[in-house]
Amino acid sequence: MGLGLLFAGYITLLTFKVLPPVLVAGAYLMYSAHKKMSVYGKEFEKAKISAAVFGVYCAAYSALWITELVSPGITVLKNAVFALCESICYTGLLIYLHITLLSALEKLDSSCGYEKGVKRAKFSRVLMTTFAVLAILAAILSTLGVKSYVPLAELIAQTAWFIYTAVLIYGCYMHIATDEIIAEDEKLEKERISKLNEKAAKRNNKGGR
Repeated sequence: MGLGLLFAGYITLLTFKVLPPVLVAGAYLMYSAHKKMSVYGKEFEKAKISAAVFGVYCAAYSALWITELVSPGITVLKNAVFALCESICYTGLLIYLHITLLSALEKLDSSCGYEKGVKRAKFSRVLMTTFAVLAILAAILSTLGVKSYVPLAELIAQTAWFIYTAVLIYGCYMHIATDEIIAEDEKLEKERISKLNEKAAKRNNKGGR
């Protein structure tokens, strides 16, 4: 269905830009998953676009990261002003990615009757809002040159948010995959019984002759 692919792509976010090329691969997997699931509604089309935009950003950041890695004299990423602007951009795209992702998953879970998934999607938004508030506060304090534990709190909130959303995606995958397996088993059982009935009917016809 695409949820397994989505989960594989999503967990790459837990690398936190330590290895940017991994995020590019993750964004591509999420894009592919949303493209595959776009038949289930326009929400996945929007999620596909957000994954594509996030992927372009990750590719650009990775190019800079690799450039600095092979050319120590280039230190664009270490520039304070650039780092602040990049952090704001990353946070904005991350939130955009999740707004569309959670909207798509919530509708999918609702249509499948997976109420637990709907509740998890709503709570993930709460975690997202908490992270956003801390990120804004950290950016303001950084601009003012004030040292605090807010960046640490931001990192903890972000980690909790990512892990919880990963659990949401996995839970949705297991629920829907299980339903699909049951439906497929029922279909195969009906086909088997139908074939047995056909064979029995043919035997009866031969016996009647």
